[in-house]
Amino acid sequence: MRPTRGIEEFFDEDLKTKIDEFSQAKGQINAVPVVTGKPWATEDLKKKSFEDLHKLWFVLIKERNMLATEILRYKAQPEISKMFGVNTRLKKVRKSMARIQGLLHLRKHEYHRYLGLLKLKELKDNNIPLPKKERKQLLIQPSLPEDVLFKRRVRSFYMVNKNKLKRKLLHRMQHHNNKLGKRFDHRLSIAPVHLEKAKERAIAKAERRKLRDVKREELLREKEEIITKQIEEQQAKKQQA
Repeated sequence: MRPTRGIEEFFDEDLKTKIDEFSQAKGQINAVPVVTGKPWATEDLKKKSFEDLHKLWFVLIKERNMLATEILRYKAQPEISKMFGVNTRLKKVRKSMARIQGLLHLRKHEYHRYLGLLKLKELKDNNIPLPKKERKQLLIQPSLPEDVLFKRRVRSFYMVNKNKLKRKLLHRMQHHNNKLGKRFDHRLSIAPVHLEKAKERAIAKAERRKLRDVKREELLREKEEIITKQIEEQQAKKQQA
């Protein structure tokens, strides 16, 4: 069988043959769409190297251009494209391409973050203060003692809960006064019982956040180890080449 070359890659001859047979039969046979698999999952794409993703990207571009050509070919009969699954195939291709793009952006972000963390580690080893701007860019929280961080979180969550109670009470009072045809512009005072409950919820949330931080640190450490190994492997390949 002769391989397709050049402009022939923009057309699906198997699909054209099936559509011609369906058109000539005039409804006597059913439309049989081309069987395709599901779009590429992110978990499968994560296992591939940059070179493999690059090759897959161009394969998907060819498939996308071919399907777009087929849609234009039967533009006057859009129901044929739907019956033979051309639109569905195009959606799968676009979804796969979007996932590849997202994965490459994520890898780029993690790579630059790793380089920034290396730079900050050198500054820390030399007892040089960390620049505030770079710390913000790399999403590094200021190193505070655990008790200070816990108190800050409790105060922040307490104010959020208190403001929620105020808004609820304000809406309820305004609704009640609107029924009576009165204007409500008084200061609000929340009962101490409700404030105590708000503080208890704030403390419980701060404790949950403390446990979450421990898990996040473990995940970040694992990610950094994986990225370090990948960079070392790439550097070793470059040296061998």
